[in-house]
Amino acid sequence: MSTHEARPSTPQNSVPLTQGYTLPNFVRWAVGTASRVYPSGVLPWLERLFFTPIRVDYTARQKRFDADVERFSLSSGNAEISVYRCKADGPRLLFVHGWSGCGAQFHEMMLYFSQKGYDCWTFDAPGHGLSRRVATDMPAFARAAVDVARFSGGLYAVIGHSLGGMALHLAASEMMGLKHIITVCAPYSVDRVVQEFCARSGGGERMEALLMNRLKERYAAQAALFDPDVAFGRHGLSGLIIHDRDDPEVSYDNARDLVAHWKGSELFETRGLGHRKPLREGPVWEAIELHLKVTQPT
Repeated sequence: MSTHEARPSTPQNSVPLTQGYTLPNFVRWAVGTASRVYPSGVLPWLERLFFTPIRVDYTARQKRFDADVERFSLSSGNAEISVYRCKADGPRLLFVHGWSGCGAQFHEMMLYFSQKGYDCWTFDAPGHGLSRRVATDMPAFARAAVDVARFSGGLYAVIGHSLGGMALHLAASEMMGLKHIITVCAPYSVDRVVQEFCARSGGGERMEALLMNRLKERYAAQAALFDPDVAFGRHGLSGLIIHDRDDPEVSYDNARDLVAHWKGSELFETRGLGHRKPLREGPVWEAIELHLKVTQPT
């Protein structure tokens, strides 16, 4: 395991709910109180919150990003998604953002790899970024990743941040020729996502059990969604896990579980960067580059 040190992130008074957004403590208190009194009444509201991306303002970042990439529109399921390419002649890489994120979050990383000769692709997942607002979930992320992989002509490696990393384990078995999966601050399992979401939202263990049951009813036919070992077995690929010790949104325990269960994976640890800053760190890019060069195609 490798480690990259950085200065600690600034503490926050409110609790991170998802990337770029914090849930005020008084809302957490209200959810916790209502959950003890009327859990079945809280569940529909908590479920909507769970499935609703926070619309973060990435306007300035998007403008800079658009200046350096080609943009396409692509149909994926019931959504029209925005697809971006930073063109080069080498192996193709696909970058997949997390919940409430957007493709432009990979701007600096894509420039770095395109300058190294990699043909870099990303997209705004359904309901995110410049893609049309629709109801969305992790399987929609996975489907969009597969659709972009086919549209691009095939991929050498995929890099996913947060939920985007978890979605890639679902998608990878449908990506012909794929050699590597790299995750950055990604959850290990849906169970862990629900556990941490309910803890941050104030719902606690009572709401965690109710929400988990609702999800299992909703996705009863998708075994790989709830059992990471099934997804790992289907794609059979090696990978690199990048995770920050101080991530306040996806705890470091997720990285421990990933490296323990995902055969052929290795862990690169950062400190003090939190959940999103690893995407903009040179040592992280270099760790990814080194991993990709191990079996670089000729």
